[in-house]
Formats: sequence, structure tokens, C-alpha cells
Amino acid sequence: MRELISKFIVLLTSVFILLFSVFFALSQNRGEAEAQKSISPEVALQEVVLDSRKIREGKKLFREHGCMKCHSIEGRGNRRDPLDGVGSRLDEKALEDWTVGADSLEDMMSRRAFMGKQKYKQLEPDELESLVEYMQSLR
Repeated sequence: MRELISKFIVLLTSVFILLFSVFFALSQNRGEAEAQKSISPEVALQEVVLDSRKIREGKKLFREHGCMKCHSIEGRGNRRDPLDGVGSRLDEKALEDWTVGADSLEDMMSRRAFMGKQKYKQLEPDELESLVEYMQSLR
């Protein structure tokens, strides 16, 4: 009898862990589908003139602010949220909004990501411009 109860508890625990894992994964990735819908196909067709000095500065800021804890570029960093090609999918305004966690995007990203991005609202305008320019160069 004890063996049967033990097996039932193990099965119940396994099901609970599986359901919790699925729920957690969905809650962490809930904004991904909405983000894909907001991508403008015209961005890829636009010719964007980029400043190489700002791109270098943006790349430096990207490293200094620890952006690779959450994002990857060319397979380096956290592969969960790659930024490869983001410059051809999002325009300058959208890149800026996603960088600073604009209030309009709160429902499109996890609470943790949204709160983490709030610190970037404190960036100097030229720093934010350089970060966005760097991301625009990722095509």
C-alpha cells in the first residue's frame, strides 16, 4: 500500500513540476509573438545612414551596461534573446522603445525584463542614440 501511495505522489509531483515549467516558460516569453507583429517590413527596405563613431560607442555601451546578460549577438551572450538582424526588423523609434522599456511595451515583455530596462531611461540622450545606432547596424 505504501509503495502505491509513493508512486502516486511521485507521479503527482512530476505532473506539477511539468505544469509549473510550462507556465514559467510561457510567462517569460509571452511578448515574443506580439513583438513579431510589431516588426515593420518596410525597415528592411529603408536605407539607413549610420555613423561608425556612434556604432563603436554603442557597442562599447552595450558591453559596459551588461546587455549580454539578456541578449546575444553573433552567438555571444545570452542566446535566449538574440539581437542578430534587429536593425532590419525594427525602426529607430521601436529600437529606442525596446531599449528603455517604454510604458507602451509593458504588456509585451516579462515583468522582470520590463523592470530591468527601466534603468536605461537614465541614459544620456547621446548614449541612447549610440546604442540605437549600434542596434540599427545589426542587419
